[in-house]
Amino acid sequence: MVDICVPGGGDSKTAEVTCTGINSSGNVVGYARQVDRKQVAFFWSPTEGFTTLGTISSGSDNGNTAYAINDLNQVTGNLIVSKGPGVILYHAYLWSPGMGEPRDLGALDGPTDSSSGIAINNLTQVVGTSGSNGIGEPMKWQKRSGMKLLGMVPGALYAEAEGVNDTGQIMGLDQTGESDRGFYIAPGVGLRLLNGLGGKSAVAEAINQNGLMVGYADDANRDDHAVRWMSYTSVPEIIPGADNALGVNNLGQVVGAAYFPK
Repeated sequence: MVDICVPGGGDSKTAEVTCTGINSSGNVVGYARQVDRKQVAFFWSPTEGFTTLGTISSGSDNGNTAYAINDLNQVTGNLIVSKGPGVILYHAYLWSPGMGEPRDLGALDGPTDSSSGIAINNLTQVVGTSGSNGIGEPMKWQKRSGMKLLGMVPGALYAEAEGVNDTGQIMGLDQTGESDRGFYIAPGVGLRLLNGLGGKSAVAEAINQNGLMVGYADDANRDDHAVRWMSYTSVPEIIPGADNALGVNNLGQVVGAAYFPK
């Protein structure tokens, strides 16, 4: 384990640093509350150290973040674009070393809407969420067509796209207030809900380049299980002994969380 320290320097005991993504070159992105208490998004490389993004800071947990990086060193997340009494507006962005200022990807459907980029593939397609007043809808952004909404299941109060691979397969989360359900969208395939285990929740957390998805689902007894979906139509397979699967690589190797008795 390598301590990458804190952007801006200072005593790491008074700062917080969260790493959210790493690419094949070993470059890392995330967000940090510095010693001066400002929250910044960051890009870190083993040779150059930190580059920080975000000039407007906030005490909120979702201000100035980097959530994902692809193998082209392109980064996305959200940055605060304006801040007023009781109102913080933030937008998804695209940035890479050498760009200077991040590219503001805007938001849908109006000037008071916020957006966030949550994942990016190697074709510079960004997915995430856009909306206002706590009601987000899943979105996709790409250079030729800009930002578009992907649609929501009936009854959903909030939704976000959380992963996209290089074939354009997208997975994400729909929340209805009573259940959390994973969804899938791909070229030629409309919005589909993932199958569960008989409970109220079935949520994908990650997708690899082969379309394998992993996450968690609860059964009829409300017990949580780490699961994997071999395709968007398959019944989830339980990963024994684990509670949640959070990541999967292109070899099908899975990481996540499990509780072990003392």
